[in-house]
Amino acid sequence: MPPPPIAAAIKKVAAYGRVTLRRAYGNWAKECLRKWPDYCRELAVRPMEQVDYVAHKNASDMALVIDAVELCGEGIYDGFAIMSSDSDFTPLAIRLREKGKYVIGIGESKTPQSFVKACDEFIRIEHIDSTPLSPAAACKPSGPKNQNRASQAQADSASESPDEGQNALHQMIKQAHDELQDENGYVHLSAAGIYLRRIQPDFSPGNYRSSTLKKLLMSFPDRYEVLGEGAGAAYFRVRV
Repeated sequence: MPPPPIAAAIKKVAAYGRVTLRRAYGNWAKECLRKWPDYCRELAVRPMEQVDYVAHKNASDMALVIDAVELCGEGIYDGFAIMSSDSDFTPLAIRLREKGKYVIGIGESKTPQSFVKACDEFIRIEHIDSTPLSPAAACKPSGPKNQNRASQAQADSASESPDEGQNALHQMIKQAHDELQDENGYVHLSAAGIYLRRIQPDFSPGNYRSSTLKKLLMSFPDRYEVLGEGAGAAYFRVRV
């Protein structure tokens, strides 16, 4: 069986359109990646094996970047999904967007904001599957670079309290409301959702334990008035 996160991610991306190309990059000779050819076979993913030319240097990342840029130049792909929690892919995401491609990032909550904000939309893997993103993490050396990244990720998560996160949410919703409201002060929920993801690519109602934006807004009845039965036909406005 393939790792659940990969299967879940492919299903998630398929909701955006036809997934015509699937590739996985790695050095399959490494013990921690030895099962990946089987995973690729299960999911019809093309395994792109890349040997490490120098110890402790990951050539797979560079191979992925080169191929993505070349594929972008072919002009037949509308978007790219990059499944990684590594900030090293930030320049790639920026370049693809500059070329007019829609970029979806898929990674763990610890993913640095540089990569998150470089994507048009960022999906947290924890919201579609609880399994860690990749066993490849075990292949990485535990040197100062990775220790610093882990420490920074922990500091970032600890720096934002629940109240601060909620205040940031309300600020974003107010911004969406200010930009999109009609003459009666209402905003279409689907339009608000699109706008929120544009200004905060990793925005998801799941971040706040709600399955939909409508349910999220309705959990704050003192702040928002929601009208309509379905999420697609619903409207909201900020209570004053």
